[in-house]
Amino acid sequence: GFAFHHKLTGAETATLSRLVAGHSVNAIAEHNAISRETVRSHLKRIFQKTGAHSQSELVRMAVQSVVRQR
Repeated sequence: GFAFHHKLTGAETATLSRLVAGHSVNAIAEHNAISRETVRSHLKRIFQKTGAHSQSELVRMAVQSVVRQR
């Protein structure tokens, strides 16, 4: 899948999953009992690994990956 292909960690995968589900950085931080800065750090690493430049681009890439697998 997308996370495996891009070598995302468990924390990065969980962050991406909640982002794709429409959750904000604040909501992700609250749900995982971590700081907003930690969520942002996860996102920065995900951007580096995937080449995405924005949250919306990242979500689009992840969704397209799932659609292609079907």
